[in-house]
Amino acid sequence: DPSALGDNEYEYRGNTYTKTDYTILSKRGFLLQCSFYQLNITTRSSYIMPVIIYLHGNSSSRVEGAKMKYEFFKKGINLFVFDFAGCGHSEGEYISLGYHEQDDVRVVVNFVEKLPGVGSIGLWGRSMGAATTMLYAHKDPRVSAICMDSPFAEFRRLAKEMCLNVIKIPDFLLEGAINLVKSTVKKKNGLDIDKLRPIDCAAKTTIPAIFIHAEADELISYEHTFELCEAYMGEKTVKYCLGFHNSPRPKKILDE
Repeated sequence: DPSALGDNEYEYRGNTYTKTDYTILSKRGFLLQCSFYQLNITTRSSYIMPVIIYLHGNSSSRVEGAKMKYEFFKKGINLFVFDFAGCGHSEGEYISLGYHEQDDVRVVVNFVEKLPGVGSIGLWGRSMGAATTMLYAHKDPRVSAICMDSPFAEFRRLAKEMCLNVIKIPDFLLEGAINLVKSTVKKKNGLDIDKLRPIDCAAKTTIPAIFIHAEADELISYEHTFELCEAYMGEKTVKYCLGFHNSPRPKKILDE
């Protein structure tokens, strides 16, 4: 429901904030629906402000990021959110868990950096959005900092783990099933699931980063984040917290 994105203008802690909606054309020709939450330019004491671009998870939308706007406003940061192709109100039939989403991020960054009053740009991704962040960030020097909440290290391994959580089958049967899925996905979406390996990008990335993962995550085990953080070449912090994949993160971690 678009009403979940909030009003176009509202007051918070004595300041006026605005929401402006945009439509951006993706590299693959899909219209991406976006919203920009910012301190009203006409009332800013400082014209230039940093912006976080929030990358939502699978089966989600920009509403996920919009719910966090006040956390960013408290720190003097504006927020840009968008629906990945195949999600929310954006066009597209399929997602690709980061593979094509990288291209969506590039066109969004290209758009955001040209908006008035935009300073440094950071990426905050969760789940699919976190994997996308890792796949993308090392390729764009305009990104100043990144936060990755619940990323996966490699998709084939994640697929195996999720299957084995449901049913115990011999490895050769599981490999055969995944290869069948790989072929189907390739035909429908142009995605080679074996190229979904954020771990390969960790050693290429030197942007300051923070990793977040819930210890009882039932979808993506915290070992994925541990391995990504170990391989990561930039300044890094990792925070583990109580809860599950979609549990609210503790305020202390959000503040950091």
